[in-house]
Formats: sequence, structure tokens, C-alpha cells
Amino acid sequence: MFKSANDLIKLIGGNRARSLYVFNLDGLDILRQLRFEEFIYRNASPVAHNSSFFLVNGSHIDRSVVFGLSGNPSDFVKDFKFCKDSGIKLIKRFSGGGTVLIDENTVTSSFIATHSFAPSLMANQICKWTFDNVYNKFSMFKANFALVDGDFVVRMPTTTSCNGSLTSGNNSTSNSLSNDGDDHVYFKVGGNAQAFSKHSFVHHTCFVWQVSPLIDKVLLIPRRMPKYRRNRDHGLFLQSVSQCLSDNSATRADFSKNLRESINLNAVETFSFKYRPLAKVDNFELNDEFFDDCLHSLNKPNTNQITF
Repeated sequence: MFKSANDLIKLIGGNRARSLYVFNLDGLDILRQLRFEEFIYRNASPVAHNSSFFLVNGSHIDRSVVFGLSGNPSDFVKDFKFCKDSGIKLIKRFSGGGTVLIDENTVTSSFIATHSFAPSLMANQICKWTFDNVYNKFSMFKANFALVDGDFVVRMPTTTSCNGSLTSGNNSTSNSLSNDGDDHVYFKVGGNAQAFSKHSFVHHTCFVWQVSPLIDKVLLIPRRMPKYRRNRDHGLFLQSVSQCLSDNSATRADFSKNLRESINLNAVETFSFKYRPLAKVDNFELNDEFFDDCLHSLNKPNTNQITF
């Protein structure tokens, strides 16, 4: 059983074949999840050889606003008192990128890989590389799933209203939201963030399963936004990723499971792990003791909860 950080490091460092490590982190607190990802990025990837790591959490219990490393909370949070009274945590992660609300309506995934796994990749190419080589290879995603301005989006005809339902007759509103020279409207279904070091890179994604009813109470409209957003409020800009999925991903649990089971990347060896708080016997079930040790071994983490 993997009881310590060293147990995992030994496995990773001992593999020379092209390897993929898949983690089912359902139910793990997002702060611990992000610190574990930082542990892999900072502590594990330097000893890894031609390796990638895919971490998925489809069952978030707590509610948190997560900022990029340089993000200023006052630029993104609408009501700090509401967050405090509602038990919504504020967290800065170790990577760059924008701000997301993570709650029971989201599915998060992170792809971490050594540079030997994706040779010659530059920092500004991470998002496109991950879309092309990871997510767009999954058969569950339909042809309307796309990457626009660093976001994962669903592409809908201009006969689609702002809330995503099909309309007939006057479509002037949706026409005004289409990109120049394009007869489609784009809705965000996943936000992305990246990190890049001399050993490896990280690509985070926060998928919208349902638009959170809290988002308009918690988050401001960002000052900087992609052109395709067209100044839309959160509720008119976001859509469920289910709009992009085939029928075999009808539920959030199905989607999370299909993410974990669909990834391949031509790995010679694949190792699958599952978070279980009280696991004691299964070699590939990771309990809280294991995560505590990994996080304890992370010196001065850049992922931290903000007090307010």
C-alpha cells in the first residue's frame, strides 16, 4: 500500500517506460487536491522519466473560489461577507490563470507531464497541446467542443438563444454575440490555467457541469475578458459541458469516470489510483494518511487558503 510520499516517488522514479498515472480524487478537498498537484509538479516530476499524470475530481463537497497565483481577490470577489457567511473558501493556487468558483456543480481535472513526454513544448503552447492531444481525443466530446481564446467552449448556431436553448424567428441577440465572420455563438464550458517549469508543465481545467446558482453572488465580471465573451454576465456566458458530450456521459459521475478511463496517450504503463479516506488494504487506494504525508513533504507550498 502507498502509505507515504516516498512510496509514490519510488514508483515514479523507477519507471523508465512511457508512463501514465491516473488519479480518481472524488471527494478530496480542493485545497488538498491542489497541494497534491503541486507536490507532483514540484517533487515528483523532477524524478520522473517520460511520465504524465491525470487527476480528476468529479465530487466536490466544499465551495471555494480559486485564484491564480497573482490574482487579487478584490478584483474578482463581489461580496466577501457573503463568502464568509456561506462558508466559501478563498484559495490561491500555485499556477497562473483566472478565477473559478468550485462547488458541487463542477468537475476538475489536471494534466501534468514531464517535458520528455511532450518534447519541445513551449509555455504558451500548453493549452492548445492539451486540447489537441488529450481532451479532443476523447470520443465522448462531440464536434461542437472547441478551444477559443484559452477556454473550452461549446459552439452553437446563431439560432441559439443566450441561455443555450434553440429558438426560431428573431435571432438578432444571438447574432450580436457571434464572432466576426462566424455564424456561431460560443459558450464557456471549461476554464483553464497552466504552469511551466524546467521539469514539467501543468494544465488545470474546471468544467461546468451546471452553472452554479451562487456565481452571480460571488464573482464579479472580470475586467479582462476574451473577445468572444461579448460582455455577457456569467449566466449568459456559461453553459454545461454536457452540451458537448455524447449520451454515455449523461451524469456528472459518468463524465468524471469517462475522463479517467478515456485517457491513453500511447502510454506503455498505466497506473490508476483512487482516493479513499479510510482505505487500508488496496495497493492503489490512497487514504488521508498518504495525502497528509505528501503535503507535509511539500516545502513552502504556493497553494494557500486566504484568510478574511
